[in-house]
Amino acid sequence: MKNLIKKYYEMDNEVRDDLELLYIYQTLISLFSEYENVKINTIGDLEKLMHIIQKCMIITDFSADCIVTNMLEVLEAQDITIKDLYDLEIDDLLEVLFTDVEDDNDEDCQNENLQNNEDNKQEILSEFSYGNYYCIFCQNRDKYLLIINKGENSDVIVINSINEIFDGTFQRKLAELKLDE
Repeated sequence: MKNLIKKYYEMDNEVRDDLELLYIYQTLISLFSEYENVKINTIGDLEKLMHIIQKCMIITDFSADCIVTNMLEVLEAQDITIKDLYDLEIDDLLEVLFTDVEDDNDEDCQNENLQNNEDNKQEILSEFSYGNYYCIFCQNRDKYLLIINKGENSDVIVINSINEIFDGTFQRKLAELKLDE
């Protein structure tokens, strides 16, 4: 495990960002074999599916497994094509993927979502003073938020990873704030 973590931190940021896409792709390919009636005819269709999964992961708390399963169920059971799903607005897409599927798998996803919501609540990690600023450091899922107050002015710095605190990104974001104005 130690070597795996070491390799992760030796990667550049571009490669780390691509890990999510690789995870989504692996999930899609591993679950795809269970759905005989769903066909991916072109690379463009695969890219559209990946884009749909990414949008759903950003908007919802569902896991990639759950999103892929629901999407494949919808594609297999109905007269909906990949292009139809891709062209839907996000609200309509979520309605199609998460309300039309009435099987045990959907129930498992909803139970997982409830558990994830309980585990992923925003948590205040620390409150402290930094110069003339009053700061609240919070964790919200996999991101960190630093809420900075000075008088009636306040601002938020989003920290994507702990590395940003140490690599100078945090200092740059802090310097960009204009709370004195």
